[in-house]
Amino acid sequence: MKDETYKKNNNNKIQTGRHLRRRRGWRRRGRERRRRRRRRRRRRRRRRRRRRRRKRRRRRRRRRRRKEEEKEEEEEEKKKKKKKKKKKKKKKKKKRKRTKVRREGRDGGGIRRGEEGRRGEENRRRIKQAEEKEYENEEERQG
Repeated sequence: MKDETYKKNNNNKIQTGRHLRRRRGWRRRGRERRRRRRRRRRRRRRRRRRRRRRKRRRRRRRRRRRKEEEKEEEEEEKKKKKKKKKKKKKKKKKKRKRTKVRREGRDGGGIRRGEEGRRGEENRRRIKQAEEKEYENEEERQG
């Protein structure tokens, strides 16, 4: 008789699932545990090695391809250099004239800001004087 831990399923494959063992009160012996662990470790190592090898191979292939492509490009460039055409002359750009506001921007913004710097103060004084004159003129007209 076969051991009870083995149960046939309809595909006639031997099933040794954890759930079947547990039901029959089957206990793993230490030796088997160790064997399982070793197998798992070996599988993991193999997988890792395979992955690493694949990665290395891919990298090498890519590098080789790149190098070959670069060589081909360099050869094409050399051929192109021999057939060089004359360059067209570039047109010179016209210099733009700066507006007053920009020039005054250096010492505190002049017209635009009018609050900071020397020019701003001068402008404010002029405006005040003009307002005072207008006020006096109006008084003289009315009076």
